[in-house]
This record gives sequence, C-alpha cells and structure tokens, in this order.
Amino acid sequence: METFDYPDRITRGSDGQYRWSYRLNREQSRFYYRQMIRVCAIIAGVITFVAVILFSDMLSREPELWWMMVLPAIGIVGLPALLGHFMMKGGEVNRYEMDETYLRQKNATKGGDAWIRFSKIRELTVDGDVFIIREGITTYRIHVPEADGAFLKEYIENRYH
Repeated sequence: METFDYPDRITRGSDGQYRWSYRLNREQSRFYYRQMIRVCAIIAGVITFVAVILFSDMLSREPELWWMMVLPAIGIVGLPALLGHFMMKGGEVNRYEMDETYLRQKNATKGGDAWIRFSKIRELTVDGDVFIIREGITTYRIHVPEADGAFLKEYIENRYH
C-alpha cells in the first residue's frame, strides 16, 4: 500500500490526484464537538422516552424511581461531553484527496473515508476556509488552506454544474 504526502497546500501528486491536509484550530474542533453533543442528546431523549413508556406502570407505583430515568441522559450525553471537552483541543489534522470525479476526506469519521462525488453535489457554499458541500441529505465541511480557496471553488464548480 502506497503512502502519500499530505502538504499544507493543495498539491498535485505524480498520480494526478490533488492532496492537502488541514490542521483544525480550537474553534473548528468545537464545531464537531457541538454536533456530537446534539446527536448524543437526541439519542438520550429517545432512550429516556422509551424507558418512561416501558416502565410507566412501575413508576406510578414507585415514584422514587423517576431519578433512574435521567441515567440515559447522564451516560449518553454527559460522558461524551466530558470526554469531548478534554480531547477536542484543536490540532486534529484532516487529510483530503481529489481527482476528476470525487473529493475524499480521509478518515472522516475515524472509521472510514467520506467520498464526495462531484456529480452528486447539490450546493456549495464557502464560509472562510470551510467549504460546505451538500450532497443529497448529507452535508460535508471541507477545510481548505485560505490561499487555495479560489482554486478549489473553481475546480469543484466546473465539475458539478
């Protein structure tokens, strides 16, 4: 398996693919932290709602058990919030690859790569050095070196329009 350099600027490799890396600052890391907290809160709410429905008969007989209904919220929201607070300090490095048909974020979810096919892009907006790409119901945040933003915007727009 080949290993590639991921420079700080968008650079075309000998295989024809463009590659770059981007080091997130603390505020950019916090965006992903807030997204994680929202997802965890929704999951905790659903689990708590189901638990209240399933155990409503028991809770009506023994009201002191109501405090047990907050355990999913504490475990599913509190623990990731605490871990995220200590772990997401900025400095994480995102790596990207791009060719004529797709843009790929390496290890986007720590479990796999995000493949963004140019032909499926519905909308592209730029917010500073972040490209927000909507592909159907999925939204991707691609971080680009500020000096290369215009190049990448033109490259993507020429392929998805």
